[in-house]
Amino acid sequence: MQKHKIKIAQWYISHTCNLSCKNCLSYNNFSIAGHEYWKDNEEYVRRWSELVDVDDLSIIGGEPFGNPDLDLWVTGIAKHFDTPDFKICTNGTQIEKWTNCLEQWQEMGAVIEIHTHDKSQLGKTWQSLNQVFGKKIKYVKGCDYSSSSYYDNYSWVGLINNRVAVLQMDDFSFFPWGTRGKNSNGEYELYETDATKTHRLCQWKNCHYFYQGNLYKCGTLVGAQQFVNKYPVIEKHKTLINQYKPVSLGSNSLQEDLDNLRSFVPQCGLCNSLSRRSRLDATEKKEK
Repeated sequence: MQKHKIKIAQWYISHTCNLSCKNCLSYNNFSIAGHEYWKDNEEYVRRWSELVDVDDLSIIGGEPFGNPDLDLWVTGIAKHFDTPDFKICTNGTQIEKWTNCLEQWQEMGAVIEIHTHDKSQLGKTWQSLNQVFGKKIKYVKGCDYSSSSYYDNYSWVGLINNRVAVLQMDDFSFFPWGTRGKNSNGEYELYETDATKTHRLCQWKNCHYFYQGNLYKCGTLVGAQQFVNKYPVIEKHKTLINQYKPVSLGSNSLQEDLDNLRSFVPQCGLCNSLSRRSRLDATEKKEK
């Protein structure tokens, strides 16, 4: 059976994050916690790998390095998916938890993609990386690494035997996702924009998310459905978010459903359509 093609997809393995970042794409700044465990998802990974090929596949959260099953996720996805670009996206603040696995992951072809929210946090990050890789890793500026403009987004590219092992993006910031705030009744309101314009401006409109066995158009919808069912949200916005249906494994029209992921959906109109980035405000969550 010929597999369906997906250009970019991310496997969402945790709502939990140790940072609280203003305008988080997946609403993790609203303490939507909880990990996805490998035993509950292994069959989903296997079945999707039989149906689709993904050119660029990442593990993401929340903060993946906080998931106790991260090693199972990395080795499991590497086993089932033969993808040319396999990454683990992280804020870089908990890498020390997994230093015993970094070399093994690198040998599997997994790249550690660090989105730096606060440069003051980098010291611990580099300490962990140097503890594992030491002089084996060579760092070059992203814009100097390749003729591909893809790497211009990264401040540094870490190479081991001329193969990418680490990517670092400094001062990572988000578009103003999330909510406009609360109304006089104490209910959150999302944005109301032109869905087609918002979709056209979205840099991540073709980056889809696997979550609990289904494939979502984007990570915002994954987080939004959790958000509107945890917090008071005005009814019309809550209803519209919950009306979104992801692509299921059992779809009888899988290719059509996958093609439709590239088009706008009415829920795009609940995102902010501003193309200007907002400065990120990332703070460490306090232990309770």
